[in-house]
Amino acid sequence: MKTAEREGKVVVLDQFVRTIRSFGEEKVLVRPALTINLFYPQPVGQLGPYVAEVLERYINFVPSDSLTSYIAEDGTIRKLSSGVIKRSIKNLRAIPLDAELDEYHFGQGEDGAVGQYAFSFIGDSLRDTQHFPHKTNWLYMQFPVEFLQSVTAERFIGFVTDISRPVPFSSGVAGHGFAYTVNGPNEAKAMRAITQMAMRLLAFDINYSRMREYVLDRIYTVSWLNLWGQQIVTSLGGSDAVKATLAELEVIDLGHGLLVRASEVPLLGDANRGAKDIVSLTTLDALTRRLRPQTNKLGSENETFAPKWMARLNPQVLQEGV
Repeated sequence: MKTAEREGKVVVLDQFVRTIRSFGEEKVLVRPALTINLFYPQPVGQLGPYVAEVLERYINFVPSDSLTSYIAEDGTIRKLSSGVIKRSIKNLRAIPLDAELDEYHFGQGEDGAVGQYAFSFIGDSLRDTQHFPHKTNWLYMQFPVEFLQSVTAERFIGFVTDISRPVPFSSGVAGHGFAYTVNGPNEAKAMRAITQMAMRLLAFDINYSRMREYVLDRIYTVSWLNLWGQQIVTSLGGSDAVKATLAELEVIDLGHGLLVRASEVPLLGDANRGAKDIVSLTTLDALTRRLRPQTNKLGSENETFAPKWMARLNPQVLQEGV
């Protein structure tokens, strides 16, 4: 049983696991997790070698054999081998500079089920600025929700800073989130399930795979770890101003952006318990609110969900009840 303790009370996170019946078996559709989302303004042809390096670092960071499946080019989920990993890394390093699209999805589940670990990258040329002026390329990593019981928070933050320094990012977040099989056969069902739970755990990311289309120089949410690229930092008044405003929080200068740590460990924000642990997130929300992306498409058929979810950390909204 997975639990988290906040304000002296234990929250059982297993209650937020959602399953689906497939071929006569129960498969995990959604599970709570520790996740990293990084968004980049560079086209896929420039990111390939960097993504290959991050994939190698991720594999070395997690326990051996954590990744056991992958999504093949025909969309089928297949068993992962060391040969596939090596070939993928080689192909990433050889992506042509003028490449139009490339994506990689590695996980731990079978038949579309979501496991405990995952690594995804979706990138394209970003040429269509007329229709997608705020589009970015996306790097996603998933870990078990209890990962910080075996790896210290400091070591995890070290991993995030190490992978974030080599290439300028637009933005990023790391913390608790709802995990599903990205680009899997049940992604739409997973997102519907996530949007039904998202307003209960306010510190959880929804990890929407199409978020990358809206977040160039934008901040769609705040979390335990927050990465703000140089353009965002400038929009917030500059590095010195951000550090002065957030004097009570840890701010790490990454050279081409900042990492802001909101708390010692990832937060929950359980609305049923008053979400008393997210004071630092409301501070970050107030600072960055004007940089929210404008979209009504966040995986829900209800167009009111997107603005409601992105405003969930506003103290006024919290007082009215989410």
